[in-house]
Amino acid sequence: MPNHFHFIVQVKPVEMIRTNAKKEISSVSLAFQKGDVDVNSFVLDQYRRFFSSYSLAFNFRHGHRGPLFLKRFKRVSFDPDRKLASMICYLHHNPIHHGFTSNYSSWKYSSYSRCLEAIGDYELGFSKIIKEYFGDSENYQKLHDNYKGKQKEELDLES
Repeated sequence: MPNHFHFIVQVKPVEMIRTNAKKEISSVSLAFQKGDVDVNSFVLDQYRRFFSSYSLAFNFRHGHRGPLFLKRFKRVSFDPDRKLASMICYLHHNPIHHGFTSNYSSWKYSSYSRCLEAIGDYELGFSKIIKEYFGDSENYQKLHDNYKGKQKEELDLES
């Protein structure tokens, strides 16, 4: 979407994050290693650094100056066992909500079609996750069709 984007990221277990943080020399990383900063602050700092680096590279490449992102990054934490399917449907319906398209399955910037392909493609790393939460492609499509207007509410995965 031209005014914002969403993506879902699975954060690694805290101990793995702590191990990887030892390879980095930043003030937040060092504070995290000492226990002065919690894992949430460390993860947010990693995203802040990622978006800052992306902005610098984009501006350099395109001859721009100033901030690339107008609003601050937001992070929503949720229990994947209860809400992952719902959040995926929410993300795919978001362009409809904002008036950019009338059909989530044909929005060219959406991962909807790629996720649908992943259900039958065992070579993709995330196909196991998609299959686990949606089952088959028919259920995936049905859940998306039934999502209309539910905005972040739980989906009944059995119906």
